[in-house]
Amino acid sequence: MLEELGLSPTAAAVYGFLVTTPSVSGSDVTRALELDDEAVAAALAELAGSALVSPADIGQERRWTAVPPLLTGQRLLVDRARRLFAAQQELLALAEVHERSARAGGSEHLVEVLLGEQALRAQVRRLQESASEEILALVKPPFVAVPPAEAAAGVTPRHSRVVYDRAVFDDVPDLPAVLERTGRPGDHYRVHRRVPMRLQVYDRRVATLPLMRHDAQPAALVVHASGLLAVVIELFEAVWDQAAPLPAGQEPVDGDVLATGGALGFEDRRLLGLLLCGLTDAAIAHQLGRSTRWVQRRVRVMSDAAGVRTRLQLGWEARRRWWLDGTGVTAGQPARPE
Repeated sequence: MLEELGLSPTAAAVYGFLVTTPSVSGSDVTRALELDDEAVAAALAELAGSALVSPADIGQERRWTAVPPLLTGQRLLVDRARRLFAAQQELLALAEVHERSARAGGSEHLVEVLLGEQALRAQVRRLQESASEEILALVKPPFVAVPPAEAAAGVTPRHSRVVYDRAVFDDVPDLPAVLERTGRPGDHYRVHRRVPMRLQVYDRRVATLPLMRHDAQPAALVVHASGLLAVVIELFEAVWDQAAPLPAGQEPVDGDVLATGGALGFEDRRLLGLLLCGLTDAAIAHQLGRSTRWVQRRVRVMSDAAGVRTRLQLGWEARRRWWLDGTGVTAGQPARPE
């Protein structure tokens, strides 16, 4: 821990030994810690410079005593905090200079090109970690650098809105449950029959877009604040408005309550929600871990319970009866920001 105050590992080890012994010589330290004389001499000089030890010449021998940690430790903490604050202020000043330089440099600074999967992953991770307000994402196969469940991941307090292409459900079993485990409050997900392209937008100030190349090397564009970024955000909002809310993931499975005239069970609500998202019977079965025949049988049971013949009528009746309420399909979805 003393290394966090700016001490070298050797000096920290020597000081740790000194606080256990009233007064020692350099040779005592050398023998006890099995270090060479030069390393011990350098560590003692470093500790003396930080006022953590005091020397005393007794006869022809110099002995060293540890200064009580609380006497100098607090001062070191304050000094360390002062240096960190000064470094932070310098970084902020440099960031302001960099931003002014980018604005003055013209359009060539508004778009960056990233080449290679490693570069894409590193940049996406940096942008995710820097986002503090909102992440917007359109997700569709193929997944080059970011798995579908990590499209809006991050470490800062913010919320996300993500639209998944229907084809994602063919690659990721039980995606709603995965998102429920990895997401956070304030995240919202929708499904679109055909997402036009992959993209991510971070705090509405920078976006990443795929770049098509003749070779097979993954590539992407990083778009900074500009008219192009405004178009990218407008594209996301248009797709978001057309997409269907994704039903919730995990919940204890209730029994076949429709058979006894009760309300719609959770697994049936999930099935119906995925059906309204436009998924095929096979994709729904893949998500629920069931067979296609089971899906078709449950659709018939729900249709009979609703007194309808077609799936279109079933969707209408489900909304009229509030069968989907509470799963994320009819509640809890944010409107498009003005």
